[in-house]
Amino acid sequence: MPKIIEGAKEMILECTRKHLSETGYTSLSLRLIAKECHLGVGTIYNYFPSKDDLVAHIMLEDWFKCLSEMDRHIDTAKDAETGLIQIHHDLKNYCIHYESLFKEAESSAHVVSSRHDLLVNQMKERIQKLLIQFDHDDDYSILLAELMLISATKNTIHDEHFKKAIHQLLRKEHHNEQ
Repeated sequence: MPKIIEGAKEMILECTRKHLSETGYTSLSLRLIAKECHLGVGTIYNYFPSKDDLVAHIMLEDWFKCLSEMDRHIDTAKDAETGLIQIHHDLKNYCIHYESLFKEAESSAHVVSSRHDLLVNQMKERIQKLLIQFDHDDDYSILLAELMLISATKNTIHDEHFKKAIHQLLRKEHHNEQ
């Protein structure tokens, strides 16, 4: 039975976060993390079966924080347009934070593709909630989720163009209702 070291998991996560932001995924090693945490490599494996699992755990924690921020912005939005822009901003901040990891992962297209649908559906749920909250048609929620994800990860759609598209879409929908 493995020995339990109090605070080891948190120490591993904190050290890994630091190294990810400073040196990136490729140069991250479990041996280095173990050395800095004054732990054996085996202790890290007690918590995380691999480097990928360790990094995925950190990214998932941050993703849930990002989703919580989106939920908070939905709850406090003054209108759908402002809320959509804020959700996009939250997503973009997350993507910028992990930009180097996403670029490294592009070579593993099957991994990115399998996570894409999950992210889009999580975004779609929040966008639907926001649109319904302000009496807008939620038929566009999947399109907006895809647009936000592409905009945040590829940097091919500038913020001003995104804002203009949201404004036009919501204005056109409002015009069609009258």
